[in-house]
Amino acid sequence: MRILITGASGFIGSRVAGRLAAGGHLLTLLGGTRKPPVPPGGPHETHAIGGLERAATLPALLDGVEAVVHIAGRAHVFRETSASPAAAFHTANADALARLCDAMGQAGVARLVLVSSIAAKLQENDYGRSKAAGEAAAMAFASTGRTAVALRPPLVYGAGAPGNLTRLLTLIKAGIPLPFARVTNRRSLCAVENLVDAIATIVESERCGTGVFEVCDDTVVGLPYIVRALAEGLGRRAMLVPMPQALLSGTVRLVSRSMAEGLFGDLVLDNRPLRETFGIAPALATYDGLVAVGAAARS
Repeated sequence: MRILITGASGFIGSRVAGRLAAGGHLLTLLGGTRKPPVPPGGPHETHAIGGLERAATLPALLDGVEAVVHIAGRAHVFRETSASPAAAFHTANADALARLCDAMGQAGVARLVLVSSIAAKLQENDYGRSKAAGEAAAMAFASTGRTAVALRPPLVYGAGAPGNLTRLLTLIKAGIPLPFARVTNRRSLCAVENLVDAIATIVESERCGTGVFEVCDDTVVGLPYIVRALAEGLGRRAMLVPMPQALLSGTVRLVSRSMAEGLFGDLVLDNRPLRETFGIAPALATYDGLVAVGAAARS
């Protein structure tokens, strides 16, 4: 099968490309400012096309393609430089996907797998609202003879993943006591390996349908659990000390509301519909995955 992957240079996209290439598929890999790395096998095609919303070559790139995995987009920006963040998110996460769907329709490509975000369900910020608009474009694409599956992961972790886990790893490696011993939050996570398995299974499935699905590990964890697993992988002792969660959350919220929610808030997903529809069960246990993240960061 010839499969086109957008965002193929990124943390998730490069792993999806490697998995599908290992399955014998031929790939067309799209990056933004640089060409994605080429996985073994092939012949594969790689292209740097800039933003999808302005890519004039999309119809030609879709020639011969049977399925599209759309991962590219604008994620959380810690140092915002756009004069209109809402417009920037909508352009990258909704307009670009609508343009891709139009090009797919013209090229006769009938299968789309979209990596969205649980933020699309919550719609608490510009990012979440733009992801919801992107999902709507994907569902509008699906019609007789076409399918679209949108996956909503929570925090996706793995070796080299950006974000809060990297900051935690830095603190643990430095031996800094962390005041999280009394934190009792409950959160779903998603190992990048489990997300990649889900994407590959859906792309290859003969019973691919249309819908929006939450994708996550089976285990619901809290912040102390995460710290202990990362510390074990690093070969360090988890330096957890007690402090009231309300005080911690309120202090961090003064700096960043989103960081406070990510560290101390509850967010539990339901992967049962995905399991029942496609037979997908997470193969990598959360603790093992987090330990592996810590081990990869030892050097």
